[in-house]
Amino acid sequence: MDEKQLQMQQRVAKKLSALRQTLTGDERQFLDELITGRIAEVDSHRMAQSATPAPDEVEAHQISPAADPSKVPQADRGRTASIKFDPDKEEYQINR
Repeated sequence: MDEKQLQMQQRVAKKLSALRQTLTGDERQFLDELITGRIAEVDSHRMAQSATPAPDEVEAHQISPAADPSKVPQADRGRTASIKFDPDKEEYQINR
């Protein structure tokens, strides 16, 4: 990840932290879940899966071999940063 991207991510995290300060408790909790990707409600809405899928279903869901990394556009490489909330500092932080 280049320096420009890192600075941009830090600016966004700082702005999200400032936004969080303006919210009520329930709104803060929702924002935290939304940003960090931990929405508990999602688990209760998952579809039940059968124990043994049909053979044709297995074929349909096979993953094709990974693309050659050298052919991935430069702009799409290395975008694996995630964001977390630090309750001690009451701010969002970028995980590198």
